[in-house]
Amino acid sequence: MKLLSLLLKDSLLYGGADFVGKIVVFLLFPLLASLLSPSEFGYMEILYVSSAMLGFFVRGGLNNAIQRYYWSEQYGEQQKKILVGTGLLMVLAYGAMLFAVLFLLRDWAVTIAGKLGVALTAVGILAMTLLAVVTQFQQFFLDVMRLGFHKLSFLGFSLCCRIIVYVGAFLLVFFGIAGVDGFIMALAVGGLIFVPLGYFLIRRTVQLRFDSSVARMLFKYGYPFIFVDIAYWLFSSIDRWMLASMTGMESVGEYSVAWRMASIVMFISMAFSLAWSPYAIKLKTDFPEQYKSLYSTVLTFVVAAFVLIAGGVSIFSGEILHVLFKGKYDSMALALIVLVLCIVLQATHHVIALGISLEGKTYWFSRLAWMAVLINVIGNYFLLPVWGADGAAVSTLLSYFFLTVAYYWVSRKLHYIRYDYGRLTWLFCVLLVLITFSVMLRAYELDIMLIFLKMFLLIVAALACLWLLRGRVGLVLARVMK
Repeated sequence: MKLLSLLLKDSLLYGGADFVGKIVVFLLFPLLASLLSPSEFGYMEILYVSSAMLGFFVRGGLNNAIQRYYWSEQYGEQQKKILVGTGLLMVLAYGAMLFAVLFLLRDWAVTIAGKLGVALTAVGILAMTLLAVVTQFQQFFLDVMRLGFHKLSFLGFSLCCRIIVYVGAFLLVFFGIAGVDGFIMALAVGGLIFVPLGYFLIRRTVQLRFDSSVARMLFKYGYPFIFVDIAYWLFSSIDRWMLASMTGMESVGEYSVAWRMASIVMFISMAFSLAWSPYAIKLKTDFPEQYKSLYSTVLTFVVAAFVLIAGGVSIFSGEILHVLFKGKYDSMALALIVLVLCIVLQATHHVIALGISLEGKTYWFSRLAWMAVLINVIGNYFLLPVWGADGAAVSTLLSYFFLTVAYYWVSRKLHYIRYDYGRLTWLFCVLLVLITFSVMLRAYELDIMLIFLKMFLLIVAALACLWLLRGRVGLVLARVMK
């Protein structure tokens, strides 16, 4: 029970750091969207998602590999330092190679993007590449702080990278000093300034020594995640590229607004992932007899929490978009509802896919993710001409649904864990009821009676979730909250 209490507290801490950063970005987001046209905002999103894809090559699955071995019983303190040091040097090498390649091929990349209907610039390509490299250094430092449970360092460095850098870049756009390319470059250069601080904060947990045997081990475990990450990127970002080529950059901007709003739920999912991942492997080592039941309990809590969080965002989707953007993006309410449902499914992956990681069969992540990409591409091809941005959201939902079922099935075959299927089924029924009412009661004006009705539905859903958490799970919750 103490472990679950620590997990909750760490989720709040890591989520709190992310929450503060997200709140700042969220508050500035409507202002930034108002300063840019939908087409410019769509171009900015293309640079963002392209930078994320490039970052996968810099990361090289090293975060997954180090996380897997850091708390392994075979590593003492000195071995952990060499593990981290070798990983950091590998990130440096990957980043240098990527930037050199994109610098040499920048004009060719501009030409290829133009043929796909996206007017990239050479400056934009260099900016997004530098941002990819810098972001992976920052994430490496944050991962090491998290694995070492250096919570205050994590909090401080996270806030510096997210808030100070983003506010500075936003001000350049606000005062007309920079456009979209300048905004991305400012994020990259600002983040680069804080890289030395990140290294300083982890200096006691790293030894800059390259160990070839450790490097081979990290590469062997981590490289399948490159293809997994690319596949995830494709089915979460290919919709923007297909929208750009099939309907225009304005549709990309509108759809991206819905995704940004859905990130309210996504950041909570990622906060849980940050807190959960160090404990997930440690649980199996420390509690070999009880870890499966703990995994089951954690999954039940996760689903219950996201039913209410996602339900709250979806049922007020129309009002949220109308108030924040003054009617400019009201048409994205349905897309927002669907995307929020995607994130609920994604949140379950942190637990149900553990069997694959525990057995070291990480190639399954790549295989299943690429199958999800195929589903997403086919879905977008047929749905975008008919439903536009809503079709992109539905196609993404189909991909996440496939991944959820596939992760569970493969993980169950490799490392069987019995979950509380009865409670989980009823919790998903509550979610589907909330989603149904969200679609039926969509509104774009602030109607007091309708708002009270929606609040009543959320209260009923919350009571239903609490009733489903009764018994053993309810007792765990009571003890954790003490």
